[in-house]
Amino acid sequence: MANKGFTLLEVIVALAIVGLVFGTVLSLLTGSKRLAYKASYDVGHIVFLRASVNMAQLEEEPELPELPDEYTKNRKLEILDLIERDETKQTRPLKIGLEPYIITDAERGIEIKTIRWKKLQSSY
Repeated sequence: MANKGFTLLEVIVALAIVGLVFGTVLSLLTGSKRLAYKASYDVGHIVFLRASVNMAQLEEEPELPELPDEYTKNRKLEILDLIERDETKQTRPLKIGLEPYIITDAERGIEIKTIRWKKLQSSY
């Protein structure tokens, strides 16, 4: 009598191999999806952090812009003392000064130190 089919053992081995291949492919897909989500979150975080820097440089009285809560909960803006030049060494008083400030994001451990031009009160 000639056998025209597969034995039960061959079918079980084939299903096990197919199951391993599908499991590997699915785990790779979920891993790449997780990485894509994290990259998307990081890009959004950087964009909003850059918006904070831009707003602080443009506004007369710098403050953090209105952003979604997930980006602002651990962010702080600290304005430092104005950097002034010694007026005794100037031939003409300056109408602008430099104002340093720091934007800190405690969640990511990022600290951005930058300086902006600030218009001074006219001294004459």
